[in-house]
Amino acid sequence: MVVKLFSTEQVLERLTRLPTLPVLIRELMSEFRSKNVSINKLAHNLSRDPALSATMLRLANSSFYGMSGRIASLHHAVIVLGTQTLEAMVVAAGMARQFTKLGGLSGDARRFWRHSFASAICARNMSAQLMLDTETAFAAGLLHDIGRLVLASLFVAEYEQVVARKNKFEIPLLEAERTLLGLDHAAVGAALAHRWNLPQTLQHAIGHHHEPGRAMEQPISEVIYGANLLTQNPDSPAVQTAYEIDTAQPIWLRLGLDVGQLQLCVDDAAEGAREIATLLFEGTGSGTVGP
Repeated sequence: MVVKLFSTEQVLERLTRLPTLPVLIRELMSEFRSKNVSINKLAHNLSRDPALSATMLRLANSSFYGMSGRIASLHHAVIVLGTQTLEAMVVAAGMARQFTKLGGLSGDARRFWRHSFASAICARNMSAQLMLDTETAFAAGLLHDIGRLVLASLFVAEYEQVVARKNKFEIPLLEAERTLLGLDHAAVGAALAHRWNLPQTLQHAIGHHHEPGRAMEQPISEVIYGANLLTQNPDSPAVQTAYEIDTAQPIWLRLGLDVGQLQLCVDDAAEGAREIATLLFEGTGSGTVGP
């Protein structure tokens, strides 16, 4: 008999003790929520953090955006990146700085971020084919697994047991999390996204990226469910294998994407994930969380 390490209530209570993000990042997130987002104010606030400013300038000048060497100001960088992509990047950078002691992820942190960025790129590409909001899809793909960082940070020793159980019995991570902690990283990620007042579309996608039935309630959530499947191994996306998963069939049919189209969506995910992860975490002091 497996003894649950914590009750669901205990896990949620500890979530309320999660350290807040740095003041500047919280101010930026507040500005993102403004009805009239000021590009000048965003650029000004970014300029207060030299490391974050340099990161966003490197990203805007990356080959991913096709603007190499042409973006010289933060104002221009904000325009190129777009507010939702910028918000997701700011949140990710803040989490990478803050969550450096991670139970069960210390040796897997590089792969974690590579997978997150591969999912984001794949989701953006899928959304482009489906004529959905590519910026929202990228943000949701990047942040879909934030619950894993939270659990690994708040329950360092216990999450090591979760990962050990997953590996020993060759079971899904969510099953190991629910068995030992009472809830999974998708639920925790959605709770955190709600606490940080991220858009409802992102909250839904984060909370249901492992549930095809619930994912089908919103197009972006369907895309994130699919992108997550396709990029489990960011270095070698198994498109055919992901396409043949029985529970995923309704998603692929609803999205109307065949194997060939999905292959196009993931072709540049591995290379792009490596480049963006390096750009995002270079010089952030994120320790083991970096790529």
